[in-house]
Formats: sequence, C-alpha cells, structure tokens
Amino acid sequence: MNLKVFGLFTLVSIYLSHQTGFAQEQNKKSTKKVVDVTHQDREIIVSVKDRDNFNLLDSVRVVIGIQSKHTLNGVVVFENIGKDSVVLINKPGYYGLVKKLSAGTMQIFLQKSNEAADGSIVNTGLYSRPNSIFSGAAVTVSGTDLRKVNSSSFINALKYFVPALSASRSNLVGGDPNAISDIRLRGANNFAFGAIVANSKTGQKGVQLAPSSADYIASNIFSSGSPVIIMDGVQVSLQTATDFDINSIHSITVLKDAAATAVYGLRGANGVIVIKTIKPQRGLLNVGIISELQIAAADLSSFNVLNAKEKLGIESKAGLYAGDLAPYYAKRYDDAYNKGINTNWLEMPLRQGIGMKHSLSLSGGNDDMVYSVTAAFNDNQGSMKGSSRKTSELGALFGGRIRSFSFDNRFSYLAAVASNSPYGTFNTYTLQNPYWNPYDPETGKTQKILEEITIGGKTINLMNPVYNTTIATKDIADYSRVSNITNLNLVINEKLKLNGNVGISKQMDEVNYFLPPSHTTFADVTADNLFERGHYEYTSNSFMNMEAGLRLDYHNIFGKHEVYATAGQNMIQTSSESTGLIVQGFNVDRLSDIAFGAAYATTKPITGKIITRYASTFANAVYSYANRYQLDLSAANDLHSAIGRNDNSVLFWGVGLSWNVKQESFLESIKWINRLKLRGSLGTTGNQYFLSYLNSTTYNYYTNQQYIPAGTGSGVIGRGLGAYLTSYANPNLKSPETFKQNIGLDVAMLDNRLALNIDLYQQKTSNLILPLISDLSSGFVDYTYYQNQGSIENKGLEFSALGTIYKSDKNNLNWNLRVNGRWNKDEITYLTGYSPSAIWAVPSLGIDSQTGVEMFQKKDGSTTSVWDANDKVLAGDLMPSLMGSFGTDASFRQFSAGIYFNYQLGAKVYNQTLADRVENADVFYNVDRRALMQNWTNTIPTYATTRLVQKDDRIQCSSIMLGYTLPKNLANKIKAKNIGVRCMLNNVFEWGGAEMERGIYYPFQRNYTFSLNANF
Repeated sequence: MNLKVFGLFTLVSIYLSHQTGFAQEQNKKSTKKVVDVTHQDREIIVSVKDRDNFNLLDSVRVVIGIQSKHTLNGVVVFENIGKDSVVLINKPGYYGLVKKLSAGTMQIFLQKSNEAADGSIVNTGLYSRPNSIFSGAAVTVSGTDLRKVNSSSFINALKYFVPALSASRSNLVGGDPNAISDIRLRGANNFAFGAIVANSKTGQKGVQLAPSSADYIASNIFSSGSPVIIMDGVQVSLQTATDFDINSIHSITVLKDAAATAVYGLRGANGVIVIKTIKPQRGLLNVGIISELQIAAADLSSFNVLNAKEKLGIESKAGLYAGDLAPYYAKRYDDAYNKGINTNWLEMPLRQGIGMKHSLSLSGGNDDMVYSVTAAFNDNQGSMKGSSRKTSELGALFGGRIRSFSFDNRFSYLAAVASNSPYGTFNTYTLQNPYWNPYDPETGKTQKILEEITIGGKTINLMNPVYNTTIATKDIADYSRVSNITNLNLVINEKLKLNGNVGISKQMDEVNYFLPPSHTTFADVTADNLFERGHYEYTSNSFMNMEAGLRLDYHNIFGKHEVYATAGQNMIQTSSESTGLIVQGFNVDRLSDIAFGAAYATTKPITGKIITRYASTFANAVYSYANRYQLDLSAANDLHSAIGRNDNSVLFWGVGLSWNVKQESFLESIKWINRLKLRGSLGTTGNQYFLSYLNSTTYNYYTNQQYIPAGTGSGVIGRGLGAYLTSYANPNLKSPETFKQNIGLDVAMLDNRLALNIDLYQQKTSNLILPLISDLSSGFVDYTYYQNQGSIENKGLEFSALGTIYKSDKNNLNWNLRVNGRWNKDEITYLTGYSPSAIWAVPSLGIDSQTGVEMFQKKDGSTTSVWDANDKVLAGDLMPSLMGSFGTDASFRQFSAGIYFNYQLGAKVYNQTLADRVENADVFYNVDRRALMQNWTNTIPTYATTRLVQKDDRIQCSSIMLGYTLPKNLANKIKAKNIGVRCMLNNVFEWGGAEMERGIYYPFQRNYTFSLNANF
C-alpha cells in the first residue's frame, strides 16, 4: 500500500513540475521578462491569456489588494504586494476569476462568456468568426435578452429579434401547451406534407407511425419549412429544443444566407438556428436558483355565442319547431324563461391553469477543471381542465485541461408527460345549446343525456360532453430522452486547433389513448355490437441519434492580412422504430389495460423501422485585408442514404464578400459613424426533409393470405406469402437545391446608440421532390414513383433598427427602442406562378336583396347565381406582405421594464366562422351572435367566395415585463450575489384581425409569470 501511495505521489509531483515548467516557458515566450526570484514576495507579474487559443489579452482589469491595473500586451506588473492577497481578474466578454496570490509570475487563462451572445462573435455551430469579418447574414441574441421578452418559449421571444423568423400557431390548436409552433425562415421553400405524399398506403412509410418527438427528420417532413436546430453542436428536433429549459440558454444565433449556411450542405436550405447553453463559471461554488409561478387564462374575446333566450328566438325564426320538434319548444322555453337555465358552456372546460417552474444550477472550477450540475422542472398547466405538460431535466458537465489539450463531457436527461384535457376539444362546447343543463336538477350529478328527442319515429339521445370527465379516460403522451456529448480540443500551436465531438442520444416515446365503454362516443352502439365499445390506441416508438465530427481550425495574422480557415467532417446516423395498435371491445370502465381489449380494431398492428445515414465534408476560409475587405468561401460535399443511388453525393458552395467602409481613410475623421459595412453572398444549400425510402423499391406482404399450391398435399399449410408494391425506386433522385443571394448593410452611429441592419434576399429552390401519380389504366395505383419537379422562389427585404434614446451611467438609466420588419413574397415558379399560401375563391358580387341569393362573376365577366369552382381566382394570401416587431425597454436604478409588440400587414384570411357558424350554421346547435343580425335567409350552402375573404392586419402586444433587482449591499447581507424579481404578461391583447373565432380545438390563452432569481 505504501508503495502505491509513493508511486502516486511521484506521478503527481512529476505532473505538477511539468505544468510549472510549461507555464514558465509559455510566459517567457509571451512576456520576454525575467523574474527576479529575490523579489517574488514584492513583485508580481500577471500574464492573462484566452483559454481557447492562448492569445494574450489586453485591457484585462487585474485587482490585487487596493491596486487596480489593466494588462498591456497581456501582462501587468504589481509591486509591494502582501503575501495573503488575492487576485481579481475581469474583462468584458469573459468570466471573471478570483485566484489565490502566488509568488513570482502568475499565468491566468480566461474563458469567453459572450461567445455568440453580444454579436461580436458569430458562432455557426461548426466554427466561430469575428462579426467584423463575417460576410453572412446572421443574428445573435443572448439568453438574457430572450428571457426579457418571454420566459417560457424561446421561439416566441426569438421572433421579436429576428424579423425573418415567422412562428405561427394553427388556429385549431391555439394555446395548447402540447402543441408547437410552425416556424419558417424567409418564407416557404417547400410544399406542405399533404402535397408531397402520394396516398394513404405510402404516406406513413418514410416517417413512421406517430414518430418520436425527437426524430428531427420525421418532424421536419411534417413541417417542411422548419430550420435546422443545432444545440451544443448536435442536431435536435424543435420539440426537444422547446422542452429544454430556457434559463439554460446562453445565446441563439440564426443563420440565413448562403455564406452562413453553405457548410451545412443538405441541411442548410431552411436556415439554421444554433443554440449555445450556459457554460460553467469557474471559481468557488456558484449556485443559481430560479422559481416561477405560471398562470394561464383562456382568451375568449373572439367567441360570441347566443344565450338561451336568443337561441330559442333564432330557432323559432328558422322554423325549427315546425315539424317533429314542435313538442320540445315548450320545455325548452320553460327551462330558459321560467327555470332560468342559461348554461355558459364555454366556461365548462376552462380554468385558471396554475403551474410552477424551478431551475437549479451548481457550477465551479479553476483553470484546469470545470463542472456544473443543473436540474429543472416545469409544470405547465393549460387553460383547459386536465391539460398540462410537465418536463423534468437533469444535466451534468465536467471539463478539464491538460496543457494544450482540453475536453468536456455533457450529460443530459429530459422527460416530458403531456396530458390532454378529458373534456375533449373546445369546439364541442361552442355548439352546446345554453338551455341544456349538464347537471341533473334533482341530484346535482353530471347527467349523461342532455335531451332525448324523437324525429321521424327515431329516438336520438343528445349526449353531455361533460359526462366523459367523470369516467376513466386516458389521453397521455410521454417520453424520456438521454444524451451525452463529448468535445475534445487540442491547441496544436497558436495558429492551429483541432476539435472533435461525439454525441449520442436515445429517446423512448409512448402514446396512450383510451375511451372506456361508457364513453358518449359509443352511445349509439347497439346490444348486438357490444364488443365495439371501448377503444384503446397505443403507440410506442424509439429514436436514436449518433453524431461524430472532426474539425481543424487555422488562424493567422501577417501584416495587414488575416486568415481564418476551418475544414472538417460530420457523420450522422438516425434510427427510428415505431409500433402501433388499436384495440376495441372493453367490458368494464375500470379494466382499462390494453390487455382487456377483445380484438384489434384494425386488421393487425403496424410497425416500421427507418435508418438514415448522412456524411458531410465541409470547409470554410475567410481572408481579410486590413480589416477592410473580406472574402468568405464555403463548400460542403454531402452523402445521404435517401438520395438516388446512382449519384448520392452532392456539392454545395457559398461565396461572401464584405467591405468595412468605416475602416477607409475617408471615413476615419467622421466620428459619429462607428460602423459601416457592406456585405453580399451567393451560393447553394440543400434540403434533406423528404421521405427516406424513395430511392428503394418497397413492398409489403399479404399477411392475411397464404399461397397453397394445388395438388401438393400441403393441406392448409401455406408455402409462402404474396407481396405487393408500395413504391417504385428512383435511382436518379436528387435532393432539392436552394440557390441563395443576399446583399446586406450594417450601420452603427452616434457612439453606437443607433444600429441599423438591412438585408435584401432572393432564393430559389428547385428539384423539389413530388409524387408522380399513376393513372388508373396503368394498373399500378397502389404505389407511387417520386421525381424531381417544381420550384419555389422567395424574395424579400429585412430591416432591424435599435436605438438608445437615453443613457446615463449615474442612475443606471437606459432607454432603448427597437423596430424591425420583413417583406416577403413566395411564388411557385414552376407551372402555377402563385404563392403556396394563396387563397382561391369565386368572385362575389354580393347578395341580391330581393332573392337573398349570392351573385358571382364568371371568368368571362358574366354574372351568375351558380357557384362554379372553375371560376376561382386569386383572392389573397395567408402570409402577410409585411411583418415584424417593435418595442421598448428601459432600466432605472434597480428597476427594469419593457413592452413588446408583433405586427402583420397585407395578410388575408378566409373567415371560416362566418361560413360555418353564421351562413351555413346548423341552428339545431348554438351559433355565432352575428346570425341574429342576418337579414336574409341562406337557402343555398355558402362555398368559397371572395365575400368571406377578409383583411387580417393585426398588432399584438406579445409581452409586458416589469422587474426589480435587489441592491447588492442588501443581497450581500444574505450571502447572495444578486436577487431579482420579475412579472411578465404574454399574449396580452390584440388589435385588428378578422372577426373570427380563434382557437377552435383549444382556445388561445394569456400567460402571467412571476419569477424569483437568486445567485449565490
């Protein structure tokens, strides 16, 4: 044992002596100073370097005792220093350090804290470049700024800073906490999923049955315009990024043009969102705690239904009681007028959703080792009863440095449980008549049948949707995800650095949906079909992602010339498996396990497995002359398993040029201009979001039939199974290619108090992958052949202006104003020449006041009362011609406040509420109040008409924030570094927009957040 201890001690001694020798040797090379060992107790030399590249750092504030100095050429010298002093080191953009004083020369390494956070460094996810020489179109937003706008959704916060980013919620899902936004960057460059899948027999084969929420390939096929999301160097799905704790985000960089995205090759056409998480803070143990109270309240301002008396009036006017329903009028009248029944059905499924969110972080370390541990829990309660999304998160990071080699390993666990409301969809309650009572008037219990009526001798039971909340229904989706990312870095010398990373993640998902036999869905099932009552849907899937990358970085300055270069390779493999089955025939409600089902509701379970492989070799080089002229070159050569087998290698490229006009001699004397930069780029990128089996001929088996040759004596034992085609391979299939062009201008002036960015862009996506449907006469209608056809062009203009109206360091007074916007036009340039989001309707000439019939204009200009689909014209576009954000924020002493808005102009929408709930309304159920004011009776159904195409210009107050930070002297009394409280309102109000119901299946909601943030 003693021998082992001695050996270990010897190894540690050799290592420490080697480290000391290395540090001293590095110091000799950089400072060229000789330390007098006889004065080490009085004179201290401090050398400060960048931890990533070993470059000496200037203007670093170094404090020892009462002396404070700044480094020059990376070095500062102190004299007459006491032995027990400590050294405090601070530099903007780097993590501060507190070190024990050591004699002689101290060599200290600082870690960047603001890489890709303040915009000075652009982090593309594959390499980093100074913004001053970057020629691409990119926007960097710090996590701190994001959380000022929205403390729960980074997407909703990000679109305030990035006008090119549109994030919209379907009018159907509204504010459902288990639904995610559809995001696009610079318009739509592909068709919707429904347009690129041939038929139901082949539609699911390349994307799996209900794919895992972690499967970014399948998720982005469904949402074909979604940008790639890179988190800490690996690709993740939008759902994974959304469930991730926003308090752990350090910065987000959005890459838009070819100069920024060409290195992503097949993945770069839709743009790239790069997320960097917070790195550990070195020093003594740092503790961060964030607790939030979250309240969700439904926004019903767009719903305007009738009360009981009004509903009876419109029913009588429409002649509802002229026939078999005549006997029921008296009872309904008595319930409404005498018994006072006027049920507010809209309130039945709603509540004030109250949830909590907590985040905890522990971090620490020194020059040679860092660590952090994080934990988070978010109980997001929706405004519909029983609706929630609960996420749990654990993370751990450990990093170290041995001379010029460093590493870090990040482990994370993420789990989510999504519960949907047992009340069902919200539109069910907008249809219920207010004179119906959901509760038994005698017992007060929830009754199953609201009313029993007889029409034409047939008895109809009108069921109570609230009853289903009293039985054991189940509608839950959950997953657990484990990931591990290892980064390795080797500084070869001051010019070369080698980086490698390996990442692996695995996620398991389950979906359970159960309707017990007493559910109102089965109310009409007769006794002869009892085994059809009860319904259970179960889906289980898994997703595994493996990534590895290797990069070599080069940086050199010689004279007025500066060169950055990166070359590397990435390899990715995804594996997705799914199993789904539907069982029916449950006898008792409480026996809810799937094993108690009597039979499959479909012929058999459905399974599938998809594997994709992707390899990319990329390179980027930037040359800068005198920090005035820059040339940016990028290329990527990609291989993908889903591309045509005859040529599955694709080359993409990008070229960027920029000119720092401010560095020219003729502008040096103009002090009020701080920055003036012109930049431009062009190049190609690709899109990999298409079905993965298109380059292979696929078939399936007839499992319900067997081949039995006649006269073989085999009896009923089959010799084999028959097979049928599901798709035919296209070995020449190419990936879609997007050619991007961009011209940009960056201006900063008045001591950087006013900043303006303008980008003009045009991009055209060709070789879109679409099905070639087989004719019925071919005999091959059950399979599809895909080929490259069609193209879409996007062009537009972006602008962003940020101004500091007033700034004073005396009272920490700061007042900022931001305005941005985007004009965009999408056009299908192949065949049609129109926007993918165009609205088509027959031109309306209005309602004939004498007949109450709508008159239309035909294509030849004539007038008719007959609606004909062949007369449809372009009536508008769902996408606005101009959209963006504006807002202001201010701080004074310990207080901070902000108000932020989103706007859109030029959009049109087809008012489905007027069509379905007014003109085509079924007065047997509740309707929109505007039906009362309709002075003509519609006897003909209303089809797509320009009369119902309306403007959808709107301004939305997306966020209001008020915060307070406790003074440091008070925080220090409880051993805290800082303590802050914040109140935030999201989705506050909205002006304008078409008068239509919003949030059909789930209402939109207002969110209130009260947070406490403390660091120790």
